[in-house]
Amino acid sequence: MVTPRLALAYTTAPRPVPTLARSLASLRAAGWTDRVLVVADGPVGDLDDAVVDVLPNRDTLGVLKNWVQALGHLVNGTMASHLMVVQDDVTWARGAAAVIDRQLPAVAPFWTWYVDPKVGRTVETRIGRSLRAGAYMSPLGYQNNGALCFGFSRILAQAMLHSAELAAYLATHRNQNIDRVIPAVCLALGQPLQVWVPSLVNHALGCANSTIKPKKPRDTRYWRAVAS
Repeated sequence: MVTPRLALAYTTAPRPVPTLARSLASLRAAGWTDRVLVVADGPVGDLDDAVVDVLPNRDTLGVLKNWVQALGHLVNGTMASHLMVVQDDVTWARGAAAVIDRQLPAVAPFWTWYVDPKVGRTVETRIGRSLRAGAYMSPLGYQNNGALCFGFSRILAQAMLHSAELAAYLATHRNQNIDRVIPAVCLALGQPLQVWVPSLVNHALGCANSTIKPKKPRDTRYWRAVAS
């Protein structure tokens, strides 16, 4: 069996309107054929997907700890050189899998296929022009937004999971704010977030559909429904 270069895990928890099955269907329609791990902080229902492995938590962990556990499962359970943790409320651009496969050799140790509006505006201000297709580094660290599909080199993922910075967040902070905590920890390890334009995922499924805090629509000019 050939080991995939990129191993992917979804995190999921109960929502007012379930999104996981629709997100997985979108992923398959985007061309992803490899097995997907789902780390569940609650029941997932019928997913109708033959190559999904569901790992239910015995006890509810909460958002951040469940996310960290998902990354740990990828590190310990796969040999892939690149690892990505995806949230259950994303919609994928058609053709996204081919774009990811093509760009994977060029990704930084910490990257994302989602450009949050705040991140995009910050990078545009920094470089003095609108973002064209390509990769950009975000300087935001703990001020970052948008944890929909963070990706890591295996080496960085291992370092982050064993870092004192992450242990401190897990011990002393509220069990949320993945989009802030993970970039801050990676930046402390010397790895800023690399964002790829255009976005390959959007956040429409999660709008006003969270048990934690209702969210405004996050679709932006950085999203393209069909990847090129």
